Amino acid sequence: MAISNMKLIMAVVLAFVLFNIQAEAAELTLREKAAKLQETYDSTSSFAADFSQVTSMKLSRRERHGQGSLLIKKPGLMRWDYQEPDHQVLINDGEVMSMYFAGAEQMNIMHAKEDLQSDVIDVFFAGTGKVLREFEIRVDG
Repeated sequence: MAISNMKLIMAVVLAFVLFNIQAEAAELTLREKAAKLQETYDSTSSFAADFSQVTSMKLSRRERHGQGSLLIKKPGLMRWDYQEPDHQVLINDGEVMSMYFAGAEQMNIMHAKEDLQSDVIDVFFAGTGKVLREFEIRVDG
């Protein structure tokens, strides 16, 4: 799986975790909601989830479906276990990203530290995300 696809999955997981705010948040101002969101993020040190994904290609109508489980522990520890369509394991320890592809019996290893500080999604998974720094808070409409 391409790194950009993994970042998309991370974005969805991050949105799910961070937007798990109580119902009374509807009465808060945007800045108060952002502060509540930051509190939830700051107090979350780890989580586990099952996931499913659909990846579509820009130049074709072909979709690729995947599913598996993930473990996240701040700061910067991630493990993605894909069961479908092919068994893959992606592990990031904050320094190194290891990607194992069981079908090909292949392991790819790359430096991860610089990437964990360069992209907004990775910054949040590294444990250093700040909602008001990384996002513009506004009401559209």
